[in-house]
Amino acid sequence: MGIQESIQKNLSFILAPRFITVAAASKDTDDEHRDANPDYVPKPLIYKDYALLKVLFELRMANKKRYKIHPFSWTKAKVPMDLSGLQDDDVIFVVAHGSHKGIYAMGPKGKEGTRRFVEDLLTADGNLKAKRKDKDIRIMLLSCRAGLGLHAGNREGVDAPGRAEATRPAGHGDHREPGGVP
Repeated sequence: MGIQESIQKNLSFILAPRFITVAAASKDTDDEHRDANPDYVPKPLIYKDYALLKVLFELRMANKKRYKIHPFSWTKAKVPMDLSGLQDDDVIFVVAHGSHKGIYAMGPKGKEGTRRFVEDLLTADGNLKAKRKDKDIRIMLLSCRAGLGLHAGNREGVDAPGRAEATRPAGHGDHREPGGVP
């Protein structure tokens, strides 16, 4: 299938209204990453993360409408995502760093992180089910990749002693607020 055919096939999805969320690490998940890997270096806040910002900018400016960004993070307190602004026709976009193993900001264990995302954050309070009763729920997970460890001063993208690997989980260093979206 060519690009034009793909666009035509998915046009209603592409043009759909958006509820944009972005995953941010928390002190709890950064601590778990550090316990699993003593060399772990927390990643920058969302507003300092080029890869996330690039994707968020493109999503946010779609259709000449500015969509609000809803940051979330997992903590031991298990505060569910705020879905109060979700509309019936919104597609939920989840922007995060991740891999086939899971969303990095949900912790170092992929299966546990997936459970946290679905059970503790997305569906815990029943708000999503109530808002979308008898309606489709469309969620698109966008995994961002870029940076190559530049936040750690690694300009070549090759791991150096004492530096974070480019593939290490995303997070942030300032844990006062989850995300810090502009």
